[in-house]
Amino acid sequence: MHSPVNLLKKDYAYWDLDHALWKGTDYIENGLNKEKHRQILKSHTPKQTFIERDGINLKSMYDLLSISDLIYVIRDGRDVLVSYYNYIKHFDGLSSTFGEFLKMKIRNAEVNPVQYWVNHIEDWCSSENVLVVRFDEILKCQKTILKNISKHCGLSINNKKIEPIKMVHNRYLRLFLRLIGRQQSSAVLSGQGISGKYINYFREEDKSYFKKYAGDALIKFGFEEDYHW
Repeated sequence: MHSPVNLLKKDYAYWDLDHALWKGTDYIENGLNKEKHRQILKSHTPKQTFIERDGINLKSMYDLLSISDLIYVIRDGRDVLVSYYNYIKHFDGLSSTFGEFLKMKIRNAEVNPVQYWVNHIEDWCSSENVLVVRFDEILKCQKTILKNISKHCGLSINNKKIEPIKMVHNRYLRLFLRLIGRQQSSAVLSGQGISGKYINYFREEDKSYFKKYAGDALIKFGFEEDYHW
């Protein structure tokens, strides 16, 4: 098994916590203590999963979050669900329609995907030491976002050009490279990252269902002004 730690630069170490959590908190704690460099930890995991698993409080993970500079990237839940729907169609063989998918229970959870998104953002955004970054703003104003992140983390920035990560377009090869720690991008599917793509998937009944569980969240986090969409 490969280590979930990949050194990106001499001053930073990158952890994929979604993989590392499967090895247990002792593995993570020992690994972090051995690292001499500042660590970058990435995860899609809900915050609650870090501090409690199988009814057991994970104090070491709670302590880790309490001293970390948290950056939470929030994206329109409608686009998030479209992305997730396409993901499980490709890798889990899902044959359901998008409308049926919205009503399904999330694996290892007792809620549908819409509720899961709301719980996820509410949980992370309520953290005291979190910088919330909107996905659509990253697309529009990268320089401003990078300045905000550097300030939040106490880092200095320069004007050097950021080299893009070389992407592997074969999704199965991308998945394999990610599993063995060779793919720096955490994305398995090479999507376009377009905001508003949900309009091609949501029927009127899907909109009504989404509004029932997440209409208030869309307004609260600035994705809509009201329910008339």
